[in-house]
This record gives sequence, structure tokens and C-alpha cells, in this order.
Amino acid sequence: MARKPEAEPSERIRRAEFARRMKVGQGAITHAIDAGRLTLGDDKRVAWPEGRDEFLNKTRSDIRHHGKEGAGHEAYRVARTSKVELDAQLARLSLDERRGALVPLESVVGEVSRAFVGLRDRILGVSHRVAAACADESDRHACQLLIDAEVRSALEGFACAYLAAAD
Repeated sequence: MARKPEAEPSERIRRAEFARRMKVGQGAITHAIDAGRLTLGDDKRVAWPEGRDEFLNKTRSDIRHHGKEGAGHEAYRVARTSKVELDAQLARLSLDERRGALVPLESVVGEVSRAFVGLRDRILGVSHRVAAACADESDRHACQLLIDAEVRSALEGFACAYLAAAD
């Protein structure tokens, strides 16, 4: 079943690697550093993923508050920032998938379908399992208790099988 994604581990990467991950040129990274939109550590490396978030947040802030003249340039910067943000989201999804934190939808649907087919089979089998015992029993309350016990057993078996798999 699906697991919660874990926080990305922090790492120190070179500018070129940061540019590659952000899918921008190295010149854009140099410009962002010069403009104060990206901070380098003492080792002249960028912290990942903190640097990514800083770069995206400050770029969006610059577009909103300090845009250059001309609607065309502003539109380009907004579009470019959106592209960089979406590429970063795709990179996070890809990383989560490699870590096993994401499960393909088809797998989940298949597993849920198998689970409920198993539950259906367990419930439909109740009548076969209690038929002989109820035929010998003349007390209506005793028959009800037998049926309740079998239904409860089927549901508990289902719950144990799939709750254990989820842990």
C-alpha cells in the first residue's frame, strides 16, 4: 500500500549539478547568486533541496515585486518560473518514486480489487460453512449466533490480512 513520502535528505552540490537539476543554464545560476536569489555555502556549493526552494521562492518574489519593464519580458519570466517550478515538482516525484514512496495507481487499484474479491468470497462462503450446523439446530438464536460468528470471522480474516500488509 502507499507510504508517506519522507523528507528529502539535504546534500551539498556543485553549481553545475544544481543547474542541471533545475533545468536552467549555469549562467542563470550565476545571475541568481549575483542577484542574491541563491546562497552558496562556505564550500561554494548549494544546499539541495533548500537551495531549490530558495531559488524558486525568491525568483517568484522578484517577478511579483521587481519585474523589469515590458510586458513581454515579464510574461517570459513568469512562464520560465512556472516551468522551473513544475520541473522541480517532477524531479521530487521521480525521487519519491525511486525511493518507493509512490506506488503506481494501477498497482493500488489491482490490490484493492483483489482484497475485495477475497472479502466477497469469504462472505459468500459463510452460508456453506454454517448450513449443516444450522440444519441441526432448532433454536433460532443459536443459528443467529453461528452466522454472526462466521461473518465476524470472515471480516476479521480480511482485516488481519490487509492491515498487516499496510504496516
